[in-house]
Amino acid sequence: MKPLQLGDVPQLQEQVLVVGYPTGGDNTSITSGVVSRVEVTQYVHAASHLMAIQIDAAINPGNSGGPALRGDVVVGVAFQNLPHADNIGYIIPLPVVRRFLSEVMKYGYYRGFCSLGIVFQTMDNPHLRKALGMTGHQSGVLINRIQPTTSTAKVLQKGDVLLEFDGVPIANDGTVHFRARERIFFTSLNTLKPTGSTVHVKVLRGGRELEYDLQLEPLQTLVPVHKYDQLPSYFIYAGLVFVPLSQPYLHEYGDDWMSNSPRRLVDKALNSLMQKPGQQIIVLSQVLVDDINTGYQQFQNLQVLRVNGVEVLNLAHLKQLIMGTSNHRPSAAAAAAAAAVEPAPAVEDASGLANITASSSSNDAAADVGLPADSSNGASSSANSPAAAVATATMLDTSNSSSEGANSSSKGSSTLPDSMFINDWDNQYIRLELEDDRLIIMERGA
Repeated sequence: MKPLQLGDVPQLQEQVLVVGYPTGGDNTSITSGVVSRVEVTQYVHAASHLMAIQIDAAINPGNSGGPALRGDVVVGVAFQNLPHADNIGYIIPLPVVRRFLSEVMKYGYYRGFCSLGIVFQTMDNPHLRKALGMTGHQSGVLINRIQPTTSTAKVLQKGDVLLEFDGVPIANDGTVHFRARERIFFTSLNTLKPTGSTVHVKVLRGGRELEYDLQLEPLQTLVPVHKYDQLPSYFIYAGLVFVPLSQPYLHEYGDDWMSNSPRRLVDKALNSLMQKPGQQIIVLSQVLVDDINTGYQQFQNLQVLRVNGVEVLNLAHLKQLIMGTSNHRPSAAAAAAAAAVEPAPAVEDASGLANITASSSSNDAAADVGLPADSSNGASSSANSPAAAVATATMLDTSNSSSEGANSSSKGSSTLPDSMFINDWDNQYIRLELEDDRLIIMERGA
């Protein structure tokens, strides 16, 4: 058997063959087409915007993973099509494949593609360019937001105009030169850079051109887009079910989840940026009916902002605050819980809990935050006293996800004054402040 050679990005109108096993038969299927365009598009499975090659060959379910050939040279990997359109398919170009393979060979696992961590807009409008002091020969994109956890935030500022990336001028529409008579979005340049590489950028700030060096890293998203090979994490306390917000959580609302799921959660998932390392958006998913949570049972899909006046960082930190740890700062495990790359599966019985799935996490992180050795799921059962109901709490620590405990997007969510409550209330009660100014108070267990 002779291995096939790996080629480069095919030219426009160049013919390619796609080989695979699509639905409709058992034998190998070969379809042919031509290259229509090369552009940055969203990868459905990777949830990244990367370079892709559009072809007019039929790519159907079952073709994914098959090679795209130019003669006996591999020029890409088939992976998706455009729904409700005829003969519009996409293949992964070899530069993206090589970048992925080099990452796995170097680190032993896939870390992700690099990003500047910025939200920007194009500069097509001449009045916008003039207002920012751009001359006729200058072009670029306007930086609107920067994720604070990135190295970019240490150098660039909101309102900067990004003029060049590694010596390549950026046009006002956000594209850069690719090949003869072809342009591609400039983000394709940083996604193909190795993790940890240094790039040189030129920006316009206050009418002055400035140059900086930036170190590129994969972007840690606040709300994970996918959680492949990871069981969901959750924390149950007195019937209150807390989960980190993720897009797979919203996918439970069906294929049209962007329309059917709670609008505020969709906005957080699509637009929020991580403000601190290890953050998660913690949501009160539902309330399992019990006497102890009477009056709170209508609360669901609300972000948990604070516990006893302390902002929640992530799920492990929430557990730490609720269980009464004297130190309100996140423990080392709580701060690092969301950074675990490959959590070891530790499945706990979740029988009898409606719509709750067993969860997994790093065993070490679970031990550090005080995971009970013999946790039970009795929060949904009746309790004779608040202390008894509190004692049925269940904890499963966080897995690889990011969050926004301090990045509250609700209105009027300032911390409630302690003067509203009885003296020494924090030793007797647990006070949960949710968005929409909702308040949950429960008596602490003995």
